[in-house]
Amino acid sequence: MVALLGAYIYLNSDKINFAAGQYDMIIHAKPANELQIFSNDEMFAAFQVPSSDIIDAPGKRQITFYPLTTQQEVRLRNEHRKLVTRMNGENILARYIERPGYVILETPEHKLYLISENYTENMAAILENERLYRWGIIHCVDERLCRLFNVNFSEGWGPLKEPSLRSDIPRGRWTLGPVTRMQLVSRADVKVLATFYMLTPAPNQEVTIKGPVLARYQISLQNISSAPVDDIYYPQVFAVELLLRQGVNDIEIAYTQWLDSSSGNMLPLAAFVTGIEIGHVK
Repeated sequence: MVALLGAYIYLNSDKINFAAGQYDMIIHAKPANELQIFSNDEMFAAFQVPSSDIIDAPGKRQITFYPLTTQQEVRLRNEHRKLVTRMNGENILARYIERPGYVILETPEHKLYLISENYTENMAAILENERLYRWGIIHCVDERLCRLFNVNFSEGWGPLKEPSLRSDIPRGRWTLGPVTRMQLVSRADVKVLATFYMLTPAPNQEVTIKGPVLARYQISLQNISSAPVDDIYYPQVFAVELLLRQGVNDIEIAYTQWLDSSSGNMLPLAAFVTGIEIGHVK
């Protein structure tokens, strides 16, 4: 019987760890924040804002939905430029965005969809829209620059992983060692500066970029926390100048260290890429 129990625990360890994590969130989660909306010192709307694992398209804010009464909606639309927004009794920065059927209230950490009484059945469509337009890891300083090329994650890339309230790790993709490959398919010859933001489980990880590289710069971490994220992932930031030729440009990312099967991982995880920022060469 003991052997059978041990086998069951081993085969279901992932499920057990997930359930333990969910239980920990329930027991130790922060109490819901109280958001209040004032107009001329009169509070006319209040919402309990709990933690949410639903994240908006840019990957920055937690999404929650609330129904509005007709009276609340009229006041929001007519007075939103002079409203005062408070979270737990403290004034906070907030932006109100009017849309047909709802008003979006954005705070530094939350995105509230305040839904009209006759529009609540469209919440699923709103969430689908957030999913369709969610940001990947490629960010362009100049939108016109992004129109010049497409990106193919050709080899060694994991799926886009969403942030979690149980972790400080942002949205990103795992890459595999020893080599991960991507392609930049350009419509014209152009020089770009590509800045890579990544987290690595190896504190002495060395990363080499091969391809149409003109120069490489290690970015100082003075303005970026160098402390390990979640106590085990170390940040690295570096930039490379690339001379993209019209057509397919192969980029190879090589690592000196990655996790092996002895660490409990079945995949050779090398780095978690949280962003690749594309800009002009100065």
